[in-house]
Amino acid sequence: MAITTTSNAASATLINYVTAEIQVLEPMLQFAKVGVRRDIPKGFDQLTFPQGNTVQTTSVTTIASSSSRTTEGTNPSVTTWGTSAYTSGYTQYGIIIQLSDILMRNSAFEVVQSCLREVKASLARQLDNYIQNVVNAGTNVIYSGGATSRAGLTAGDLIAVPDWTLAVKLLRTAASATGVMAGLLPFVDGKYAAIMHPYVETDFMDNTGAGSWVDLSRYDQTMRLETARINGFRGAVAMTSANVQSFASTVTVYPTTFIGFESFGWGYFQVPEPIIVTTPDSYNQLNLYSSLGAKAAIAATLFEQSRVVRLESAAIA
Repeated sequence: MAITTTSNAASATLINYVTAEIQVLEPMLQFAKVGVRRDIPKGFDQLTFPQGNTVQTTSVTTIASSSSRTTEGTNPSVTTWGTSAYTSGYTQYGIIIQLSDILMRNSAFEVVQSCLREVKASLARQLDNYIQNVVNAGTNVIYSGGATSRAGLTAGDLIAVPDWTLAVKLLRTAASATGVMAGLLPFVDGKYAAIMHPYVETDFMDNTGAGSWVDLSRYDQTMRLETARINGFRGAVAMTSANVQSFASTVTVYPTTFIGFESFGWGYFQVPEPIIVTTPDSYNQLNLYSSLGAKAAIAATLFEQSRVVRLESAAIA
């Protein structure tokens, strides 16, 4: 049975169904999970995250002590508090799929369900790509195998335990914009996130050197080996995503992005919205097709460079 807007009940049911499906995108986006979300309010076109200054230890001065009362009752020097803001404009994305009236005639809901699944996945990947491009544009980079640049990576420069522990160390000792060694807070479970491609994850699990994941798991919990999950290895949890974008170089280079609490921010200017057109118009006079699509506008901004560590390596495909 074809669906048209002449049946208000059918049209409303379809719109509600698609809306519920298309807006549940975040579970598919690994990067969005670990970022700070703050949608752009109406009337504005910029995503803004105010950031306070780090107060230097030297700003804390002695007022009085039992051995010397020369400064007793005197206020310490005033430290002026100032803020900077991390901002980003938005980027809008959209996708349109056309469904022929012949295809829709006998199995409208089944066709829409299948099409919707692909539309949602495609839009989700693109939003994830956008956030990745912002986060992985940072300059805090480690190269596997002792390489000093992306171009210097060879096919044998696979991820290793020293790379992983170095990334964690850099986050734990991260300096703020004012140069204070404060360290980046991990997430609630006390670990950083390491978003990596399955190729890289497999290389890491296949490494059998002393102190490696497989070496420690053998004596820790065999379940970790059976499920092949890197949970909490040396301060970071692996979050695997086949949508991690690689870099073209002398060899294909894969980033493993180490992220902590409040490393970057993102938000919608326009939340994912479905658009369904089922009526004839000047471009579709005979109503030979219906259109199902979606659009969204998103913004993201990286906070201080030290809050993200990008580990680049080759991988065995």
